[in-house]
Amino acid sequence: MKCLINCRAENTAWTGKYFHGLQPYMLRIANKPLLEFFVEFCTLCKIESIRFIMEEPDATIENYFQDGAKWNLKITYGTSRNNDTVSEILERNKLLLAGDDLLLANGFFFLHYNKDSAYNEIAKLQNNMSLTLPDGNGLYHIKKHSLYQHFNEIDFVDIPDNCLLRLSELSSVKELFELNMAMVTGEAENFIMPSYNNEPGVFIGQNVEITPDCKINKPVILGNNIQLKNFSKIGPCAIIGDNSLVDSQTLIQHSVLYGDSYIGSELEINHKIIYRQRLVDPNSGELLDVVDNFLVSEINNQVFSEFTIKGFHALLALLLLILQLPLFLLLRPLVGKPSKLYNCWLDNSGGKQKLLGFYERKSKNIAHKLFLKFSLDKYHLLFLCLKGKFYLAGNRILEASNENMALINQMPTYKPAIFSYSGMLAHDQDEQQSRIDELYYAYHDGMLMDIKIVIYTLIANLLKHVDEN
Repeated sequence: MKCLINCRAENTAWTGKYFHGLQPYMLRIANKPLLEFFVEFCTLCKIESIRFIMEEPDATIENYFQDGAKWNLKITYGTSRNNDTVSEILERNKLLLAGDDLLLANGFFFLHYNKDSAYNEIAKLQNNMSLTLPDGNGLYHIKKHSLYQHFNEIDFVDIPDNCLLRLSELSSVKELFELNMAMVTGEAENFIMPSYNNEPGVFIGQNVEITPDCKINKPVILGNNIQLKNFSKIGPCAIIGDNSLVDSQTLIQHSVLYGDSYIGSELEINHKIIYRQRLVDPNSGELLDVVDNFLVSEINNQVFSEFTIKGFHALLALLLLILQLPLFLLLRPLVGKPSKLYNCWLDNSGGKQKLLGFYERKSKNIAHKLFLKFSLDKYHLLFLCLKGKFYLAGNRILEASNENMALINQMPTYKPAIFSYSGMLAHDQDEQQSRIDELYYAYHDGMLMDIKIVIYTLIANLLKHVDEN
């Protein structure tokens, strides 16, 4: 049996209002993409081949699922026009489908199943069967001899109850929220989840940092690379997405926090969805811009103007240039030029880039080791700080890519700098942790923080062990 998943766009228009820039079929349900639930159901049915049909090719889906090897099946990709009927889509893919029964998932919905059930029996069903929603979308099991008929002329009977399948509509943000709450309150145990489930009511991912005075109230689902700060309270009924940080004394309950998010301190999040900078009330459908309203009020009230801050940073950069000059002149001829060149973003506009050189962080000889210990690998970049192109301390300089621009757009401000918060913590080689650090710095930006970053980084580099080739 083969499977065709028709990712219809006509039923997903509502998602753009709340989840701008996110492919609807990649919306996460309890920290797992919607489309992945369908793929894993296919593995339970012993299906060997899946084709995703989309109106436009989507790199997000293709990069995530690739050829399907992770699920031990073959995944291919096809396209359709926005007015194509199911019959026309089946006709266009008949070479793929020839000689096999077909499982067709048509529309935007959630499929409930149980990972411990034997769904391979579906392939043995003798009739054309369906499990549908009122709008006609749903799951169809089509016998191979019926694939040559017009879809509307095929006679379907209901999939029997003993198959333990049911569908949930996803036609509003409220239905999405209710589905997530159903998952966190117990239904997640029916599925293969990306988190560990070592005790009832708790799913927890990898690299989760929970301070001793943080309180967890079950049930909760926690993703990967999460930091929960002092006296924060998580749950009951909280879902925290990957690469997120919840600051001190904040309460999150009966809520869904999507990944790559920062939640400030002393806040109460209750019956809400948070996606990037958006706070969504799922019952009313209202939106609130989280950043502008309360999470970073301290940023909007900075005493120093941008001009004053850049001037202060340039003054510190000039001081470093003078102090480091003798050592630089002594060691630079022995070390050579930067070995890595990257185009990097200069701001958050997406239009300004600059080619920069970087030194490898592994020493080749004693001169190279001293060069790194005295932070001379940053020396040539200090001139850009004098010119006002970069800050001395701020956000990590990011290579010019669409993925990095998406990260920049999640920040209230972006200050590309010679020294960064993630560099100070020695996290600059850990991409996931660096993403959390960047969001944390963006919401704690300030003159004292910048001075701390420069001083701590210079001292840490001096004391740090430098790896050798």
